[in-house]
Amino acid sequence: MSVLSNFATACAEVTDPEVSGAAMLPVRLAIALTRALPVDAAAIGGLGLDDLRVPLGASSPDAELAERLEVTLGDGPCLAAFGLGYPVAATQQQIAQAWPIYFDRLVSETPFRSVASLPLQTPTDRLGAVDLYWTSPDGVTTLPMATALELADEVAAVLLAAPQVLTLDAVIAPAWVMATAAQRRMHVWQAVGMLNAARALSNRDAIAVLRAYAYAHDTTLDDLAEDLIFRRLTTGDVAP
Repeated sequence: MSVLSNFATACAEVTDPEVSGAAMLPVRLAIALTRALPVDAAAIGGLGLDDLRVPLGASSPDAELAERLEVTLGDGPCLAAFGLGYPVAATQQQIAQAWPIYFDRLVSETPFRSVASLPLQTPTDRLGAVDLYWTSPDGVTTLPMATALELADEVAAVLLAAPQVLTLDAVIAPAWVMATAAQRRMHVWQAVGMLNAARALSNRDAIAVLRAYAYAHDTTLDDLAEDLIFRRLTTGDVAP
């Protein structure tokens, strides 16, 4: 059976009602990747503005958290691949050397110790990245890269072929943009807008302020944004 046939079978076998429906397609794809590749977890993210990639789906809560930690810090192997457009693979030692702050939070808050990130793209479209995680410090060295890249291309094709819907913002877009994780990341942009208005900051400067506060208070960008939106914090607390 071919690589793509194995992946199609893995996708078809993801039948948990909790991940059914068009909006949960990226979650099903992430789970299928963990069954088709020698990995412990996977996450799929879309392109965003100013390094704020959009989480589309993950195979586990730990994979979701790993993505949030990296976006909160604004640095790490997955964001590197996201920006460069080619695969980045890192063992535990390489993560510690290249991204020490990310490494500290990754190992203290998740079980993952090595990571690979692959471009999510077609010949004409660049969508984002597929992140793969291992609990073993050198687990990434077991990844068959050619196979993984072939599956990443298939994930991109499946996402692009997904049905279009009318979103809450009256925009025609794939149904998976309505996934909970993606909608939650939109709260960060609401928080950015609040800082734009209250402190006359540019988007990039507002994101930097949010990241600095989140890092100093041991939280994530998504949680901080919700604290601002729901008035548990004020813009004066975050940017005095």
